[in-house]
Amino acid sequence: MIVTIKDKDVGINNMTTLLRKLSFIFDYQNKNIPNCEVNIESLKLDPVSALVIYKVFYFAFKHECLEFPKANLDHIFNIFSDYGIEKMMKKIINQEDADLLYKKIKPKIIEGFFIAPHAINRDSFKNKIDLEVKYTQYIANYYKTICPKLVQYFETCICEIASNFLYHALEDNNSILMARGNEKMIEIVCVDNSNGIITSLDPGNKDHKKVMMKAFERGVSSKKNNNHCGTGLWFIKQIAEKLNGTLRVYSEDMSYICKGKKVFVKNTPYWKGSIFYLKLYVTDSTEIDNFFNNFNKTNDLGLISE
Repeated sequence: MIVTIKDKDVGINNMTTLLRKLSFIFDYQNKNIPNCEVNIESLKLDPVSALVIYKVFYFAFKHECLEFPKANLDHIFNIFSDYGIEKMMKKIINQEDADLLYKKIKPKIIEGFFIAPHAINRDSFKNKIDLEVKYTQYIANYYKTICPKLVQYFETCICEIASNFLYHALEDNNSILMARGNEKMIEIVCVDNSNGIITSLDPGNKDHKKVMMKAFERGVSSKKNNNHCGTGLWFIKQIAEKLNGTLRVYSEDMSYICKGKKVFVKNTPYWKGSIFYLKLYVTDSTEIDNFFNNFNKTNDLGLISE
């Protein structure tokens, strides 16, 4: 079997196509299937596609899915280097302990504002406050003069996305978080191979579309007995709407796409775990209405206090 990834297969708008080409790997767990070749022909990868492809390689090696697979590694290392994940890729190719490298990765700025991939690891982060202290300061420092009124919302989105993986990704202790941006926009990406939203929230419900839609409602949580108030995903969706941004979530066999005030929930090729992508636009005149100011006053959602 030969899997070829071309430019037309990558990019956030082509995520369904990319998943369709890669989802076979989850059926091969512990099977050591022979004669598989993966060729990445794309000249450049967006952040989401890069992390998704990397996690597929990581899953394949960790779970012995393929026997002596072939790949155009020189090119893959080259395009992965744009996002700082080529070292992790080399570790798993050489069957070295990639988990140790995960624990040593620290957020860093690359070429202005780009935060290299950072593992959301339960050995490194104990809670949401720990995430705020160790990660979001980089975002705050960049945007504090560009759009100071929005910094808190960017920080909150990162913390809510990251903590969602921290608390729910029990089968994958190496979820990857990455962010990049400029004066006009910010993108936040997180990918894992653990329990997805459907399995975490309502595994017995066969109506996966209904479960996926419910996950983004206020007050819905799979861990209500652990001081989880079920506002994280709902709040991220509200911010995406207010800033005319885009929120895309792919989990198990469902996708949840929010563009402005429009929401689309559809069946997709299977992905074990979850893929989060959030893009928010920035202008110096961007304002968020009093709806959010009420939460600032009460710190009701764990927002970072000034």
